[in-house]
Amino acid sequence: MNAISNEVKNLSANEVVSSHVSDSANSNNPFTDAEIALILPYKKKILEYWNKSRDSIIEVGHQLSNAKFDKSISKEMYQHLIEVECGFSVGTADKLIAVAKSHRITSSQYQDSLPISYGTLYEIATMKDDVFESAIKDKVIHPDCLRKDIEQFKKNGSSSFGSNVSKQSTSKASDYDEQFELMSVFIDSSKIKNNDEFLKFKNAVSIALKDVSGIRLDFLSLDSYLENQRVKKTKSDLIAVKKILKNEIEKHVSLDSQLTHACKKRKFKVDLDRLLYGSSKTADEQIVHYANTLKQKWKVDWRSFTVGTSIEQKCVGDIPEFDVKIAA
Repeated sequence: MNAISNEVKNLSANEVVSSHVSDSANSNNPFTDAEIALILPYKKKILEYWNKSRDSIIEVGHQLSNAKFDKSISKEMYQHLIEVECGFSVGTADKLIAVAKSHRITSSQYQDSLPISYGTLYEIATMKDDVFESAIKDKVIHPDCLRKDIEQFKKNGSSSFGSNVSKQSTSKASDYDEQFELMSVFIDSSKIKNNDEFLKFKNAVSIALKDVSGIRLDFLSLDSYLENQRVKKTKSDLIAVKKILKNEIEKHVSLDSQLTHACKKRKFKVDLDRLLYGSSKTADEQIVHYANTLKQKWKVDWRSFTVGTSIEQKCVGDIPEFDVKIAA
């Protein structure tokens, strides 16, 4: 794990020291075709390893995402994994996950234009589509672009890299270019009744500050919290539904004299329990077995017991925590 952490930290050093690979075939180059032919093998290898470095960042993001939403790993275990075992902060882990989920980063379409710093890749991943396309077109995004270039372009549509501003005015402007966190807003979550209230708060803040220039709102912590709450609620609802389905089976068994009689005989009870409830101990497989038992033996649709829950009228296969389906 520490090896992964060190790899990402080393990659992020490209914010400070970057090695831009220029296009050897540029029409302004002073070399002959024979000389260029000597360079091209090195260019191929350099770009190959450059892209592999970015692929490593993406893979780290995928692994963090898998761990974060692994139903067998608690929130505390995940925090221990990233902070103690890997040496990341929660913010860094969330940024790496966002990078790994961004199609514009993972797609091969733009790989020759992208840098390999996870911080810069995160800023690129969170660009609006039209701003991103403009940044690609204007070559603001290139292999050695810095995070501050992307942040500035996102803020006002221009970049300090390659600008036409004189050195003197650029130097003067840089005195006021330092970014700092203006304030933090803390919410007493115990007073919030549901996630919709969080979203109303988020919208209210966004609307109140929409006309203020030169600021960037970051709701990453809130979005991460809401996603964790959604997963927690879904798991809680699934456990409740599983219990309801089991009770429903037991109710039907008690009304069936033949099954009740079989349950009294120990040699039949073991096989009957396996037939009705299955042998699995995992929640997803139990729910599937219970639902199919009710459907096939008593023509009862399990979804009638999900009303009022976060999985109402959904098939188990449509719930991210489960990858199995129940017969319709």
